Amino acid sequence: PIFLDTETTGLMGGSGTLAILVGIGKIEDAQMRVTQYYLSDYDQEEDMIAQVERELHGGDVLVTYNGKSFDIPLLRSRFVMARRNPRPLDLPHIDLLHGARRVYKKRLHSCTLIDIESQVLGIERAHDLPGKLVPEMWFRYVKEADQALMDQILDHNEQDIVSLALLLERLCTAYREPSRY
Repeated sequence: PIFLDTETTGLMGGSGTLAILVGIGKIEDAQMRVTQYYLSDYDQEEDMIAQVERELHGGDVLVTYNGKSFDIPLLRSRFVMARRNPRPLDLPHIDLLHGARRVYKKRLHSCTLIDIESQVLGIERAHDLPGKLVPEMWFRYVKEADQALMDQILDHNEQDIVSLALLLERLCTAYREPSRY
C-alpha cells in the first residue's frame, strides 16, 4: 500500500487551496519509508506534482484518512492545474476514516486522527504542530525562509503517515478478530 497524507493552505478545497506537502509512506523490508514532497515557494508546484506522480506509479492501493473527501480531490485539482494527468490517483483507495468510525464511533466522542492516535493507538504527540496551524506556519516559512518552521510541518506529516500504517493494521485485526475490540 501507499500511505498518503497532504498538508495544505486550508480546508476549503478548490483551486485556491495548495497542497504544500505531500507525504507518501511505503513499507519496504518491514520498515516504513516516508518520502515528503513540499513547496519552498509557490512556483515549485508543477515539479512537486510531477514527483508525486512518479512516486505513485506502480502502486497497488492508496491508504488515507479522509482522503476520499479531501486529499485525493485536492490533489486531482492540483494535478490538473499543473497540466498533469491525475490518473495515478485512480488507484483503489482505502479511506481509514470510514473504518475507524465503524469500529470506534460508539466508544469515542471524535474520530479525528489525533483522537484515534491517543485513544486507540496509544500515541501521544509531544511538541506536535496542530494541523490547524500548518497553513500559518507554511506562509511564515515562505516569507522568512526559516527551515525550522517547515521542519515542524514535516514532523507532523510524518507522524500522520506512520499512524495510518498502524491504524490499518489495527483495523484489519479488528475485522479479523472482532471480539478483541
